[in-house]
Amino acid sequence: MTVSTATTSGQILTSAYLNNNINSGLTYITSGTITTTTNIPSIFSATYDNYRIVFSNISVAAGATATTLQLSVGGVAATTNYNYGGTYTLFAAAGTGMLGGAGSFMYIAQTSTTPVAGCVMEIQRPFIAGVTTFQGQSANYDSGAVCSGNHTTATSYDGIKISSQTSNPALSYAVYGYRKP
Repeated sequence: MTVSTATTSGQILTSAYLNNNINSGLTYITSGTITTTTNIPSIFSATYDNYRIVFSNISVAAGATATTLQLSVGGVAATTNYNYGGTYTLFAAAGTGMLGGAGSFMYIAQTSTTPVAGCVMEIQRPFIAGVTTFQGQSANYDSGAVCSGNHTTATSYDGIKISSQTSNPALSYAVYGYRKP
């Protein structure tokens, strides 16, 4: 993308000029609502290297285990070679703890039948056949967490799989790409 010259006072700006000079920021890709374990395919492409995914209104059945996120290609989820770690805080008890794992990216929600859980994830390079990294923050009805990690398989991924091991998650999501300069 070429950047045009600086503007002058009184200059009329065309849409072509503006499109060539808006070099950064988030670009909306897609959004939706799910009510079952599902793949969300074709959200990553060569157009963007980095992505932001916002999850809201997350709900799983009482007693269910956490809802997780995995990379997928062609609808098939990658289930190994994840590494993540982070910390969580329990609001009422003011307690803290550590999280970590290797079967998926960070939990995007813990058990909650009240749809107040939310999560924001930044994912770097999922479509490039190399290491994919991520950072995330989540909040639930009784706790909050921050986490980061990677997926070390050198594969180009085009989507994600959202699942809960013991029940169907329900949530809304929005996917954005960071424009390249």
